[in-house]
Amino acid sequence: MTKSFFAVTLLSSLLGFSQQSQQMPDYNQVKHNTAHSLHEEGREGIFKSIPGDLTGDIGFFGDTWGNLADGSDNDFMSLYFAPHYELELGAGFAFETGGLFTYDLKDNGGFDDIIADKSVLSELALSYNFSETTIKAGRQSLEFIILEDYFDGITIYSDEVDGLSLRTAWVNKGATLDPDDLTKFEEEYFGLDSDNNDGVYAFEADYELTDGLTLSGSVAYANDYFTQYGSRVVWEAGMNALTVELFNVENYQQDVADGYLFHIDDTLSFDNFTVSAGYIQTSEKAGVGGLLNNFYDPFAEDTIEDFLNVQAWYLTSTLSLSDDTELTLTYGDKYADIDDEGTIITGEKIREFDLVLTHSFSERFSSEFAFVNYDSDKDDSWNRFYANVIYSF
Repeated sequence: MTKSFFAVTLLSSLLGFSQQSQQMPDYNQVKHNTAHSLHEEGREGIFKSIPGDLTGDIGFFGDTWGNLADGSDNDFMSLYFAPHYELELGAGFAFETGGLFTYDLKDNGGFDDIIADKSVLSELALSYNFSETTIKAGRQSLEFIILEDYFDGITIYSDEVDGLSLRTAWVNKGATLDPDDLTKFEEEYFGLDSDNNDGVYAFEADYELTDGLTLSGSVAYANDYFTQYGSRVVWEAGMNALTVELFNVENYQQDVADGYLFHIDDTLSFDNFTVSAGYIQTSEKAGVGGLLNNFYDPFAEDTIEDFLNVQAWYLTSTLSLSDDTELTLTYGDKYADIDDEGTIITGEKIREFDLVLTHSFSERFSSEFAFVNYDSDKDDSWNRFYANVIYSF
């Protein structure tokens, strides 16, 4: 099951990297975990009598898939609760914890295998802040370029040098936390052997070279498994933003090929309208090579990470219909080779159309509705509709 994308208007402030001076173009604002909303800056909790800050989301998520070939349907509905608690301890120290708890209302197939836990402790961490540097240890949410999800580990964020943001991490377990994709924390998140690994080390840097021009570099390393490294250039001038990315993966395991990803995106922004055009290409034998994050993929169905020899283009437009309502449309073609249990299916052509409507009913009630049409010339094709309604406290 691919990762869902949630609550664009409510959550858009979270999608930049937590210590990063430059955000990705707007198309990336339609994909991330629901529980990230717990960290939105400036939200005031309703439990004012409790020391610290208790916030969270209570939501309903419904999802239906219709296979266009055989007419079969898969339906899923759930309630979820995602609390988050932060407490300032003084002298620069802080404590935070949070969780994601789900209750299935309906599931007629297709979702059982991907929901490993009905409840997960998503965060349990202690942090220390001094000057422009923060050190955090424990279970936490990461928003690195390569690492973006929930992890057990240690992170350091530093903005001590003007124009330069540094991020470093050591993590040994990860988990995906969505209402339709809830997995336990495990080493296998990285494709590593749980009995023989030293975790993943990551380092990233962003440098604002000149006004509007930001350079980023990233590297992740797992002993005896892989090294992932790459760079990003973001150039903003007036209403235009150009992003160019190149990432490589060197795999050290036998019979695992190296991979690469090239991505270019150009975004034009107007008063209440943005439009983006982009192109994605991956290596012939390994695709993205197991790259740990799919920050490059604008589609609702995050299938590019599973394909080989990808050549994909897309157009995305976002229209603010009012202060409370936003409409995002994405259309694109993907040409790829598919590894079907060792059998390579070459030249599959996929067309995808995504429509996402977000609306805030009030300061605390928000919603997202999406329609996805996925059309393949050699595999299953389907229509998908989902709804996500959130009450935030």
